[in-house]
Amino acid sequence: TMDCVLPWLQSDHRQPFLLVGPEGSGKTMLLRHCFAKLRATNVATVHCSANITPQHVIQKLSQVCLTVSSSNGRIFAPKECDRLILYFKDLNLAKPDMYGTSMIIAFLQQVLTYQGFYDQQNEWVGLRDIQIVGSMTAGTGLGRHALSTRFTSIIRVFSVTEPDKESMEIIYSSYLYSVLKETVPGHPV
Repeated sequence: TMDCVLPWLQSDHRQPFLLVGPEGSGKTMLLRHCFAKLRATNVATVHCSANITPQHVIQKLSQVCLTVSSSNGRIFAPKECDRLILYFKDLNLAKPDMYGTSMIIAFLQQVLTYQGFYDQQNEWVGLRDIQIVGSMTAGTGLGRHALSTRFTSIIRVFSVTEPDKESMEIIYSSYLYSVLKETVPGHPV
């Protein structure tokens, strides 16, 4: 999986992508490991919920980006690094409206298609050196919703399968090691 995902993060033409798999398959740990291998890159995580709106994403961008004025309007560019990864965790938790449209998915579709968005004052805001990455649990149960096919047609989707017992031991050992390392600093784990 890393052999496929890492080039999408490192190449000159960085691709937006979505990692899909069963719960507990190590999607987040895999992405954290890949993110740690990148240089001059910050990661801003957006934890999705049923009530997430584009305003939450714009607020996160304003926290982690500089606003640069240009002849075409404002541009969000990463602060203190060369590029920014905007990571959406549990992207399919966003609840669609009565017409089946999820505002956050429609917003991300616009961002990916046009490299920017219109703010509340109807002014164009461009994005520079920002890559969109997401993860989600497969299926539509437990408050999860299907993503629009218009969105999934413009983003790479990589499916992670249920790991075997040996892989699960490695995943949970790595996770517990990092958790215990943070909770007991200076103490060998």
